[in-house]
Amino acid sequence: MRSWIRMIAPTLLGVCALVVFTGSLNAQGVTSAAVVGKVTQAGGVPVDGAVVTVLNTSTGGRWQAVTRASGRYFLENVATGGPFTIEARGIGFQPSRKTGIMLNLGQRYTANFELSTSPVELEELAVSAAVNPLINSGRTGPATTISDTAIARYPLLGRDFTNLLQTAPQVVGTSVGGQNNRLNEIQVDGGVNNDLFGLGGTGAPGGQVQSKAVSVEAVKEFQILIAPFDLRQGNFTGGLVNAITKSGNNDYHFSMFGYRQSSRDLGIRLVGDTETGDTVSDFSVTQFGGTFSGPIVRDKAHFFISADIQDQSVPFDGVTLAEAGALAGDVTRMQAVLSAAGLDAGDAGAFTTQQPNDLFLGKIDWQIAANSRLALTYNYVTAGEGTILRSQNDDYGLSSHSYNQEFSNHTIRANLNSVISDRFSNELILGYQRLRDERKPATTFPTINVESGTAELLAGAERFSHDNALDQDVWEITNNFTFDVGEAHRITIGTHNEYFKFRNVFFPQSLGQWSFDSIDDFEMGIPAKYDRAIALVPGGPEANWAVYQLGLYVQDRWAPTPNLTVTGGVRMDVPIFPDKPNANAAFNASAIGVQTDEFPSGNILWSPRLGFNYDVKGDNTTVVRGGVGLFAGRPAYVWLSNAYSNSGVEQANLDCFGPSPELTAAYTGPATVLDACPTTGAPVPGIPRINAFDPDFKFQQNWKLALGLDQQLPWGMVGTLDLLYTMARNTLYYTDENLAGPTGAVVTGEANRVLYGDVTGGFGDEDLIDGSVASLVLFGQNPGAVNSDMSEDRSYQITGQLQKRFANSIEFNAGYTYTDAENLFDLTSSTATSQYGFAVLDGLHTMRNRRTSVFERRHKLTLSGSADVPLPESWPLNANFSVIYVGVSGSPYGYIVDGDVNADGIGDGRQVNDQFYVPTGASDITLDPGSDPYQDLEDLILAEPCLREQRGQLNERNSCRNPWANFLNTRLAIRIPTYQGAQLELAWDIFNVLNLINGDWGLVKQTGRFSGTEIVELEGWDFANDRGIYSLSLPNFERVQDNATRWRMQFGAKLTY
Repeated sequence: MRSWIRMIAPTLLGVCALVVFTGSLNAQGVTSAAVVGKVTQAGGVPVDGAVVTVLNTSTGGRWQAVTRASGRYFLENVATGGPFTIEARGIGFQPSRKTGIMLNLGQRYTANFELSTSPVELEELAVSAAVNPLINSGRTGPATTISDTAIARYPLLGRDFTNLLQTAPQVVGTSVGGQNNRLNEIQVDGGVNNDLFGLGGTGAPGGQVQSKAVSVEAVKEFQILIAPFDLRQGNFTGGLVNAITKSGNNDYHFSMFGYRQSSRDLGIRLVGDTETGDTVSDFSVTQFGGTFSGPIVRDKAHFFISADIQDQSVPFDGVTLAEAGALAGDVTRMQAVLSAAGLDAGDAGAFTTQQPNDLFLGKIDWQIAANSRLALTYNYVTAGEGTILRSQNDDYGLSSHSYNQEFSNHTIRANLNSVISDRFSNELILGYQRLRDERKPATTFPTINVESGTAELLAGAERFSHDNALDQDVWEITNNFTFDVGEAHRITIGTHNEYFKFRNVFFPQSLGQWSFDSIDDFEMGIPAKYDRAIALVPGGPEANWAVYQLGLYVQDRWAPTPNLTVTGGVRMDVPIFPDKPNANAAFNASAIGVQTDEFPSGNILWSPRLGFNYDVKGDNTTVVRGGVGLFAGRPAYVWLSNAYSNSGVEQANLDCFGPSPELTAAYTGPATVLDACPTTGAPVPGIPRINAFDPDFKFQQNWKLALGLDQQLPWGMVGTLDLLYTMARNTLYYTDENLAGPTGAVVTGEANRVLYGDVTGGFGDEDLIDGSVASLVLFGQNPGAVNSDMSEDRSYQITGQLQKRFANSIEFNAGYTYTDAENLFDLTSSTATSQYGFAVLDGLHTMRNRRTSVFERRHKLTLSGSADVPLPESWPLNANFSVIYVGVSGSPYGYIVDGDVNADGIGDGRQVNDQFYVPTGASDITLDPGSDPYQDLEDLILAEPCLREQRGQLNERNSCRNPWANFLNTRLAIRIPTYQGAQLELAWDIFNVLNLINGDWGLVKQTGRFSGTEIVELEGWDFANDRGIYSLSLPNFERVQDNATRWRMQFGAKLTY
């Protein structure tokens, strides 16, 4: 690794020197647009030395280039927005200009001029330019641009601009192209704005508390790029969300806004009932704020400020006590036991989630000189969320088991774009982020777990909140230096470098957890199990580590003809880990052959790419584009952090099993804390869980092959067809190196299920299987997880799209995408133990079968549009109506067993991963006499095609699918002129209109979840038929998700001046 560092260090120093000495240089940047074209005279003869000027009439921003002998000119890194005037002048020629031009993010606008000779001074010729921005010579792969008009006009639930990601046909939730939702890149003003640690589901900082990254009032426009073959775009294998913020101009602008959702306002019901018909009384969302912008120095410097404050109270969308399968009487008895011990269990009633979210953004733009622009941005975000754990046939937390998550984000960013001549350009981006997360339990006494019916009642500190905090500091520097070679080649040499510093405190169950088989046992003080994490270092485990992510790239944008652009090059990314995990001498010397302190640092990721864009007719009406290349992305760094806090020398885990006289004697009440497991002999200390990495492990890489067609159609419409094939080169893969391979025995009564251990129990013995592990008794049965990489994942997408940008009062977008995505691991969790333990085992531990990805949605249909509403000319107001419809296939899932049927040591009730064997009939399964009747299971099998069609087989991972979901949102906005040019906008948003019209429409139903859905519980072993003995634990089939289904209304007012 050091040799590679020595190789690349001089190069990086050279690039940094280039940054310093070319700070006044310019290229089309990742936050800007480009203007290119050709200046000719009569007969198509090129005009050499003509001056082309691009002027933003609202800010005074000016860019200028001189044509070459070929008559061609290039202006990169031009600010987006407008309106722009583009003018061409040449000695002896009449000037020509194009006016009213608006430039979009990432657009390469072509402005050709034919100048007339001018022997005498003549009046300038002005031409109004009308070019469809949806056909873009800078585009190669699938992409969607969300315009400023769409952001301002479309209905936004929670007023979060990322909700408009759903209008892109290839995006579902935050999954792009059928890929894992934590493998995306989010940029704001060209800088990193990811949840780099990867704990949240949104991909943005604050994802754990559903925080917005930036106020919607501050976002100018953004792109969703799935396969941009531009080498400057990297650090993702899913998709890139590239947003830019608003800027001030030469006029002062001021706005104030307020929006409100609630159960009822002014006696009007504004939200639908629950699925059971109950009225929602504790729902409210209040949001208010404003913006202020204008000139500091006209035509030179401008400012923009936004403030956005939100307070949200939402009923928790978990199951009820009855749906969880718990017994109501047990709650009262549990509360009484804890109360007698001086502890408050809380209640089991409805829970309301509180979600405050405050955002502030300030920005200064400075036109240093012609062709040189500096933007400075500061973004502050604070947010929080209080929540609880309640799931069907599983955990049901009382209010003492809730927790609060707190988040803050400070981001500072500088972006310098400039041009020194028509041949040299530079883009420099500097950034710093300070992110802080902390998770606090509602109480601090040990977790109490009591079995009740088919559920487990929980009180006390939530197990993962016992000691949980995360600090992230992120520095970045990006520089793109572009220069011309000849008339047809534009070379970009660039670097993107990041430095991350993490402080991760994750010490789950450090307060301990007592589990009881029944409420009777809890009252009598007879525990079934005690779990606790024990600190092996002073202060407990705290992972302090850093990452250097270094990137270098070179690419050539070659334009052999005016109609064809070919972009090719190579990118090198090098993740370097200066801090090593702790050495575990005993583990390192074991037969496993992996060293805990050997980390995969300095493993280079090469990403060659080649893309093209061909204007077939040369008139921007038919464009064929595509490319092929490698994309390298960061993993969620929480996946790597496991190795720093779980090398086996930081913490150990007590797993004390009962009921036993020793454990019962040690239990003196719910607040009891043990340091070792009591036995008849010496107390047994904790056993560490160990996580290590294969030293050859590499970050995620995907090959992408794309082919697309854009066709200009009548009425300003553009039709698009996109094909995208994705093939993994490196994908994270987990194995338990402490687990011996299959024993050679199979479960003949269950489709020859592979066994990893021996069956030792009989009927009624729940602890019937001993995992067969390697003869390394030092590590017991805790997983020795090793992370490596595989290259088996595949996906393809076919997209058809019809679009019209806002013109003549109408904007329209319709798209359909078919997706087929398969993988080995879904990677939906955070810790190595849960990634491995929750991943449904389809195949062997060392080579899982490639199955449908949990992120696949086979079909997606999107329709969105906005139109001005015709009103009588005499009315002193105008109105706009917008609509968004999304129809999408349900998420995949499969059925699993609650228990360890294959004897691999996974199946402790919390982590279960064994496939369910689908019986051919009542005689093909052994049910516990106390179980529900077989007919209940048969009814579910008949209702589920994935079960019905797999009788006599193990149910394939993710072969079932939740129902299709429809979402229809609308917005009506009325704009009323007021005092001295100010305008008042009154908005009425309706979310899930279908459910408002009919209570049976617009339902979001779910049976399965990410980790598989339990359908039976293992109770014992039927040796005669060589199969398990089960009790039924059927899920709530197609349960309606209240919060996602419930219609709601939002009213808002916005005053602009």
